[in-house]
Amino acid sequence: MRGHIRRRGVAFIKQIDEQGGDRAEATRAALTYLQRRARSEHETRAKLESKGYSAEIITQVLSRLREASLINDARFAKDWVQARSRKALGSRHIRKELRAMGVADVISNAALASLAEPDDPLDEDSPQSYAIAYARRCLRKLAGKPDDVIKHKLIQSLMRRGFSYDDAKSAASQAIERDGMD
Repeated sequence: MRGHIRRRGVAFIKQIDEQGGDRAEATRAALTYLQRRARSEHETRAKLESKGYSAEIITQVLSRLREASLINDARFAKDWVQARSRKALGSRHIRKELRAMGVADVISNAALASLAEPDDPLDEDSPQSYAIAYARRCLRKLAGKPDDVIKHKLIQSLMRRGFSYDDAKSAASQAIERDGMD
């Protein structure tokens, strides 16, 4: 994404330099902000507001960024969901993060739906496989405790990461089964 911003941003800045003024400054600020990591439109709007640009200029800048495909909440949400699910975070946690970043629920739900089916044990990129891997890492820390305590702690840990109870219970059971503790 950052390379995308840099490539398109150079041509964008050349056009902006011809315009000058607050709009050009706001656009440069937005491009700089977007180069660090992908952002939602809401985040970019908030950043420009914090820098003191008028609502009219911000609206114009965001419109131009959308037209140039430099801001796209659907693409942002899909990328965010993929990255965060690899960190063994559940859909509830990811949905909460996207909501905090101002991504509409419809867009969040569509991005979350793009994840692989959680019950597919052969898919190493499924949220369930990340949950199982996380549970297996946690098992090492819980060695020596009674089995019922281990399972309870694994389920609680997975639920804190945003997995539903059923998904957490399944992942904990599979992790325990794979590591031969049951």
